[in-house]
Amino acid sequence: MRTQLPITLRPDSEPDIAVVRCEPGEYADRHPAAADGLLLIEVADTTLPKDRNQKALTYARAGIGDYWILDTNKRRAIIFRDPGSEGYASEVNLSASDALSPVAFADLVVPLSALFLS
Repeated sequence: MRTQLPITLRPDSEPDIAVVRCEPGEYADRHPAAADGLLLIEVADTTLPKDRNQKALTYARAGIGDYWILDTNKRRAIIFRDPGSEGYASEVNLSASDALSPVAFADLVVPLSALFLS
């Protein structure tokens, strides 16, 4: 997992958290590219419109299959999946009482309440 470090997409589209494929030493001389991305997460307070529109389109066009926005104001997660050139085909809103699994780690269940401060 990489936090606040770039994954090579666009200079203005670095996610807050990037879960990437990793072999030892793989990123010693390069940043992860879109093909390496397993899950991108944005933590949104004042950035929700940009994260939901501009960044979602950028990530979908790059082929990122699992993109989450953690909306801290409404204590919810917006989950984007099924990327394409026009954006994501699937968008689901979940509350803090829900749980979900990342596409790349289907056996892992993440209770969203654990991602928000009480």
